[in-house]
Parts: sequence; C-alpha cells; structure tokens
Amino acid sequence: MTAAPRGFTVGTHDGSGDVVQLLRLAALTSAVCAVLVAGCGSSQSGVSHDAVRPGDPKYALTQLRSESTGDELQPANLRKALPNYQYRVGNAAKVVSFSDAVVVGTVTHVREGNGVIWRDDQDFTVVDYTDAKADTRSALVTMTVDEATGAIDPSSRPVTFRVIAPAQADPERFIEGLAGLQRIAVVLRNDPNAAETTPWRPILGDHLICVIASDGSLTLPAFPDATAFQGTIQTEKALTEAATVPALTEQMPRP
Repeated sequence: MTAAPRGFTVGTHDGSGDVVQLLRLAALTSAVCAVLVAGCGSSQSGVSHDAVRPGDPKYALTQLRSESTGDELQPANLRKALPNYQYRVGNAAKVVSFSDAVVVGTVTHVREGNGVIWRDDQDFTVVDYTDAKADTRSALVTMTVDEATGAIDPSSRPVTFRVIAPAQADPERFIEGLAGLQRIAVVLRNDPNAAETTPWRPILGDHLICVIASDGSLTLPAFPDATAFQGTIQTEKALTEAATVPALTEQMPRP
C-alpha cells in the first residue's frame, strides 16, 4: 500500500479539493513529511482488492450524477478544467489549475479498493470494500494510456485512478458498473490520501469521466448540465487538441 498524505483533502473524507487548496500545497509540505514519518494513527489490515465483473455503466454514472461535485470553486467549462488552463489567484506568484492530467484509453479492469471507517482525518481504519461499517469505499479503475497530457506521460503503463462510491449507491452494482465502461477520457487530479493506494482521482467529485463512443463523440453522463459544460469539446479529438495547446492563464480575485 502506498501511503499518501490525508492533509491534501477537502470535504467529508472523500479526497476532493479546489484551487485554493492547491495554493496551500507549499505550506502543507512540512506537515506532510511529519505525517509520513510519524504515521497516521490508522489501521490498514483486512484489505481486499478483488477484480469485479462488468456490469451496467449507466447505473454507476447515474449514481455519480446525483452526487454533488464537492468543490466550492469550479471551472466554468471543460476547457477551463484542463491542466493547461491555469489560474493566478490574487497576487500569488504561482499559477494553479483544477487538474493535473488528461488520459484517454480503455478500461481494462476494476478492482475493489479500500473501505474506510473514519474517526477523524488522521484516525481511520481500512477495511474491505464490502464491509458494512465502511464510511467510504473506493473503486480502483485501471485503463490503458492511449493518449495523455499533463503530469502523466503518454508512454506510461496503464494508469489506475480511484472513484468513491456514492453513499446512496449499491456498492457492488456501482463498482460493476464502472467495470462496464469501455473507452473513456478522464480529467484527473493528483490527490494523495493516506487511506488510498492511488493518488489519481477524477476532478469535481469523480464527475469528469468522459465516455467516448465508437464514432469519437464524447459525453459526460455523470455531469449535471453536461452539454453546457462541454461547450465546443464534443469529441475525443477536440478534447485532446484542447488539452495540448499552449497554457493559458486567467487572473482570479482572491476569495
């Protein structure tokens, strides 16, 4: 298991974050190092990582759609959510973005990740995905890397990202639904979490999972008001082109 700093998360134990959070990254570095050295006061026994059979992807995406996107600050559209669309907040010297990578490929398999019983941000117990006492459950989605931009190299091996099962969803139907996905594009953030085995997670509360049809058209079934959010990015080609143009920077007022 790879230990990752829980302190990078925002929201109720789900690993979500926002642009303001990224600005705090430097200040958190020393605290993260202390956590990794001292430990997290957690228990990580009894973990199961079983592969699951493919199910109905519509069920999984519908369940995600019913969930909040989580972050208070959100990009106005898909173009502004990509890693090469940057923001300068106030007088900050560094620019930030909502995401770190875009990956296009095919889902190869999905495994049960960790179930977690939370007592506090740094006080938790890792259990099986199917444990009835788990407060959160992570599905681990592995996909090929056919195209990639940002922090993931196009020549990388298959990448694995995590998706948090919505509280109202049937955990088994949900993870099987994710396993039923085929060709997708995901907009990912490097969002480490001490209770998880992969730092990668789709931004905006796992909503940025794009489904690619056989004709190359692209949809966002998990995203509310997806048509308006996508704007002119309606195909796989349009997404990859948007993600590879030179970086643009937008000035934002400090919240």
